[in-house]
Amino acid sequence: MGDGVKLADEVRVGKGLSVVGEDEMPRVENDGSILNLARRFGELAPKLDVYEVNDELVYYDHRRDRKMMTGRVFRGWVENFVFVVGGYDRKSGAPQAGSMQLTDAMDVLVQPAFRRGVRRIEAEENVRLPVIREDGKLELLPEGFDAQTGVYTVPGSLDFPLDWDVAQGKAWFRKWFGSMPFADERSESVLVAGLLVLFVRHLPGGSALRPGILFEANMAGSGKSVCGKACCSIVLGYAPVGKKKAREEMDKEIEAHLRSKSPVIFLDNLYGSLKSATLDQLITSKVVTFRAMGGQSIVTLRNDAPVIVTGNDLEKNEDAFRRYLQCLLFETGDPNKRKVEHLLDDDVLSADEWRRDALAALWSFVKCWDAKGRPPGETTLGSFEQFSRLMGGIVTSCGFADPLERPVEHEGVSPEQADFQLLVAGLFKQMQARGEDRSLFGYEDCAKVARELDIFGDMVGDYEHGKRATIRQDKLAGEEKGFAVDHGYLSQQELQPWSEFLKGKIGQEPVIEGRKVRFGDRVKERRRTKFTVELI
Repeated sequence: MGDGVKLADEVRVGKGLSVVGEDEMPRVENDGSILNLARRFGELAPKLDVYEVNDELVYYDHRRDRKMMTGRVFRGWVENFVFVVGGYDRKSGAPQAGSMQLTDAMDVLVQPAFRRGVRRIEAEENVRLPVIREDGKLELLPEGFDAQTGVYTVPGSLDFPLDWDVAQGKAWFRKWFGSMPFADERSESVLVAGLLVLFVRHLPGGSALRPGILFEANMAGSGKSVCGKACCSIVLGYAPVGKKKAREEMDKEIEAHLRSKSPVIFLDNLYGSLKSATLDQLITSKVVTFRAMGGQSIVTLRNDAPVIVTGNDLEKNEDAFRRYLQCLLFETGDPNKRKVEHLLDDDVLSADEWRRDALAALWSFVKCWDAKGRPPGETTLGSFEQFSRLMGGIVTSCGFADPLERPVEHEGVSPEQADFQLLVAGLFKQMQARGEDRSLFGYEDCAKVARELDIFGDMVGDYEHGKRATIRQDKLAGEEKGFAVDHGYLSQQELQPWSEFLKGKIGQEPVIEGRKVRFGDRVKERRRTKFTVELI
């Protein structure tokens, strides 16, 4: 390969590889050897905006979207970074711009000599997140590729204020979440930890094994889904929410998240039991192995995504107190009557203005922890030691309670008991509407009220389930289906657990709106199919 300018009759079009001065584009010529061409592009690769993600070559388009690099794209795209020689001026001998052949571009992309020079993205972010450098300095990652961490922050990321102090950050939190019916201060601090979980994942311990974040409520409308969505939306700009999942669909849902490399696994409105071998493995191991849905093959997938779960009155075992940070939202009245000055909905959560302030608040929390010497959290959860030290330290440094403390039942009332009180309150309201102080209710009457209130869904289903039962039971067809309502119909499979549950509550006297209401008669109604609800 010659360094000087060659005469046109001595040079074949596209011959050789060379580099011009530092203030000019690197010059690339083709001497006919794909290996030489690949080596040269491999040398230039750290200066090119081409990267490797999951063994695939990618680039970012004008919309900030990640795209797969192909030979057809590469041959034109690379001309933004290098001068491809296509020939020489016959008189002056000056190089003329040209383009690579498509086959040459395709061949270069698969050559190890080129791939060795391509930078590998370990994580992709859409906003600047905090990192601690090798010299111990806390800072935000730059836009573009960060060589020390392998993190790529897509240029054009959301800008946010960097000068908020912790008082401003806490004021923002109180403004938007102060009306949530937290059972206690510990529950409030779990939400703070949930909001931080994606923001701090590049800090020491932030991407280590993490407990799940559980938002559990005693009734529908208490705000558990809003909390879960907020934990996702600040960093991601959206919340990957799925539909309500039946127990048998859990593995399928988790597999879909893992295959798509979702940045967070958000299981919203989970029914019934929190006990799941796959979910437990997801939290306590970076590698998850299970049988692929619809086949017999064994699938092993890596998971780095935090797990966020919401639900009402979920059945939990003892391990759940170690595997989850649990935020209990305990509503004592009608959630529809709770005064909310600053309403959070999907539009607000995805709005740039709200996210800017949210990011500023989270950055103020991390800066507060840094200014206090980065103290570790006091409580350590087994298997999650690194995360415990980081998250517990940040949250408590800002004056919140310890989110890793073991939760206790709120005032001796379990979520199941709180939902039963809601059921009795719903029955009592029907009595009041009829002007009665005493009335009889059957299993289906109770199921209808439970579905309306969205409680005990693991036993009787929700309102839509009840409508489908009506269509089947009453044999509705055509337009009649569109006017179907829930009549409380129960299948035999639903009737047995529901009847056993209600019989176990006979004789209880919950207080509804300051008045004691008895459910059933212990002497007369153990074997009956209707229960007396009576104001006493």
